[in-house]
Amino acid sequence: MIIVYHCYGGTHSSVTAAALHLKKLHQNPTANDLLKLPLFDKVNAADWGRLFYHGKDCYGNLVYTMGRGKRFKLIEMFYQSLLEVCPEGTIKEVVFIDTLPYVNMKMRIGGFLSRHLGFVYLGRPLTAIGTLEILPNIRKKVNEILDSCK
Repeated sequence: MIIVYHCYGGTHSSVTAAALHLKKLHQNPTANDLLKLPLFDKVNAADWGRLFYHGKDCYGNLVYTMGRGKRFKLIEMFYQSLLEVCPEGTIKEVVFIDTLPYVNMKMRIGGFLSRHLGFVYLGRPLTAIGTLEILPNIRKKVNEILDSCK
């Protein structure tokens, strides 16, 4: 199975979810731990729709992240259409997990400052602090996904 965590920019909540899924973050990470994640606050709008591979989980599932802007329905429709035209069994099951509902105002403001205005020195720490605040919610969702993989 392919698991795709996605959010608006593909650079904060989805990257954190993938890191939790793959056990790349310990139980009580700091803002600095988040900032050390390879793609945290580093994906740009030009990369939306592109899959970023993060690793293989303990069940053999491939874990990806993706930024999608406001166009998730378009990407989902494309995938469904692809399934319809490809011979049966040629495409693995893909599960899309939306992490955008967990994003808070600090993350939105920080992401805007960092990714859109280029004020990385202001936005990146703010997104990390905001991400720590929503970490329990993301962890809960990731654990639901992991439980369904058993």
